[in-house]
Amino acid sequence: MPSLLTSTDEVCVSGALSDLFDTFSQNIIINKEPKKTLIAGTTNTPSLPGYSRRRENLSYTYDPVSGVYPAIVDQRNSLQRSEVSANEKFRYPEGVIMIKVKDDAKNFINNGVKTENIIANGQMYNVVSEPEPKKAFGWSLWVIELKKTK
Repeated sequence: MPSLLTSTDEVCVSGALSDLFDTFSQNIIINKEPKKTLIAGTTNTPSLPGYSRRRENLSYTYDPVSGVYPAIVDQRNSLQRSEVSANEKFRYPEGVIMIKVKDDAKNFINNGVKTENIIANGQMYNVVSEPEPKKAFGWSLWVIELKKTK
């Protein structure tokens, strides 16, 4: 099917969309489950009465796993009802926001261990939807729905 835009026009529009993302994006912090590392060692603590062996004391260290990525945060849906005109319809309940992220942030959220929370604008949110692609002129973003933690 023929395109309304030439390949040069598509490159220009894609560059403009990239500039738009860079202008309106802010850094979000994505926190994953911490990495659990086992530290094993025996101690001189006495065993339980009636048992002849010494107990092995197991301890763990937890290393935080997080990443900082740029995202466009759409908070129109999280505004209080008194802050929005009475004629505007709500698509989502209060405390729900949408973020638009690039491929690297989407991959960090989906891959590996569970994502515990995402911090945007100093507020903590949980992921409540799968990333949904939004593509235009060869340039794509991923839209993810987040719900504010209580």
